[in-house]
This record gives sequence, C-alpha cells and structure tokens, in this order.
Amino acid sequence: MVSFLPMDFGQPLNAILGGRTRVAVVRALCEMPAGYAATGREIARRAAINHPLELAVLSDLADHGLVRRARVGRADTYELNRSHVLSETLCSLFRHEAAARSDLLSFLGNQISAHAPSAADAYLFGSVAEDGGTAASDIDIALVWPGASDRQIEQASESISEAVRLRYGNKAQVLVRTTPIPERELRGAWKSVIGHGIRLVSKRSGRERG
Repeated sequence: MVSFLPMDFGQPLNAILGGRTRVAVVRALCEMPAGYAATGREIARRAAINHPLELAVLSDLADHGLVRRARVGRADTYELNRSHVLSETLCSLFRHEAAARSDLLSFLGNQISAHAPSAADAYLFGSVAEDGGTAASDIDIALVWPGASDRQIEQASESISEAVRLRYGNKAQVLVRTTPIPERELRGAWKSVIGHGIRLVSKRSGRERG
C-alpha cells in the first residue's frame, strides 16, 4: 500500500504550491486529460520548464498524494490524483487563471462605460493585447473621445488606472485621442492601436465588450 505524508490541515497548500516551478508542474498536471499519465520529460515540456527540474517536484507531490506515480518500463510516469481532496480546488484555480484575459477585457469595457461613457471607441493595445505580456507589463488603453475636456480625461484616466491596479496589480496607461479617427492611413501609436489592438467599446457600431 502506498503511504503519503500527512496533511497540514491549517495550511495544506504550503506543501503543494511552493514556487513557480511547482505551480507550473501542478498546472500542467491539471491540464492533462483525466487518467492520462506522462513521463517527467513530457510534463516538463507541458509546464515550459527545463528537464529535470520537474522530477523533484513530482516526487514531492507524489509523497503528498497529489500525484500518482507508476513505473512503466525504464521510466516513471505521473498523473494527477483526482481523488485527492485538493485536486479539484487547484484545478479550478487554474481554470480561473486561464480566464483572466477575458476578465480583463470585460472589466475594462465596464470601466470605460462608467468613466468615459461618451468615448466613441476604446482599445486594449500593447504587449498584453498582442501576446499576453508579463507581470511587468502595463495595461495600455486607448480611447477615441471626441470633444473630451482635459478635466474629463484626467478624471477618467485616474479612475480607470486605479481600478485596474486594485483588481490586477498592474499599472494602466490611458492614451486619449479627442478627434475622430481619420479615414486616411494612420501613423505612429494610433496605427499600432488600430492595427493590433483589441476593441473594447465601439459606439459607432453600438457594440461593447462585457
């Protein structure tokens, strides 16, 4: 009979989620189909970490019962123990994590509607829009807001930036254009905004995200 290390019922996640490598391995295990077992090398690839960093993590998770380990030929295989009390909770966290970008788009749309309701168009642009960005990335927002006063722009920018900081922890930068977008070819930052940004609000088409 396989025995596991006893659980600390006060703070059980301390032993499961102890750092970036451990989080990446648990995420990869949750994303694997139920009943599917993989070698450490495959799990490292799925987790986007260097082999053999995953092996110590998998061994420890197996000791805690979160992972089932089996010997197949000359290699060990690993799969998530979905009967473990924490497995569904952990996998639910990663499902929420995967939805974070959709949450951002919806949240920004709602913030713009609340603080810049007369803006004609709004976009998310920059690294977060194009490739997801990193923890160091600013949330870059562009508003097409014809006729907006300096006071309106200042208040909206401050309110939206603070709301983004409180919800996600990232800094937000708000770029505002107070004239309509011309039909001719755009230049500079606005060419990137229109060409690569994600539209959040468009009053011209009557559509909003969120």
